[in-house]
Amino acid sequence: MRAVLKAKKMLFVCVDIQERLLELMAHKESVVKNANILLQATQILQAPLLITEQYPKGLGKTHSAINLPENAPILEKTSFGIFGDEDIKNHIAKSKCKTLVFFGIESHICMLQSIVEARNLGYECFFVADASSSRNALNHNLALEFFRTIGVNVLPTEAILFRMLGDSKHEHFKAISNLVK
Repeated sequence: MRAVLKAKKMLFVCVDIQERLLELMAHKESVVKNANILLQATQILQAPLLITEQYPKGLGKTHSAINLPENAPILEKTSFGIFGDEDIKNHIAKSKCKTLVFFGIESHICMLQSIVEARNLGYECFFVADASSSRNALNHNLALEFFRTIGVNVLPTEAILFRMLGDSKHEHFKAISNLVK
């Protein structure tokens, strides 16, 4: 595992934090807070970002509590795993990123299927545990256990961000530190 993660070589994937889903999630306040920190950090660190929405006609758009960066790519899907959609698959391939950082909902369904597919395709995966959830905490925790068994890096928001900085001398250290205070 690398000592420092390179922002421009990592694609942050925000999965399905939508109007009709978020309200049903366990620990939804943590999901909103940490997802917004990650989204702001992608802008500060100029890290590539992808937002997905599962069947928005039925489940609504990304929840208004999520502060989407201007011009963030938002791609719709009907498959539970993100790689089941050709536009998403092509977007990820075009990014040339080999490391994917996943956060969103639900951990045991769309996130799990997306991460399994990503691992099978050879991507290194990070799962941001405190920016993700399921309808009940048990399903979320079982997904976390499973991710660890397949070699996924399961970490909290702050750990991901400070791994990306690597040093307090990083030019964006102060901005990122302020996000997590």
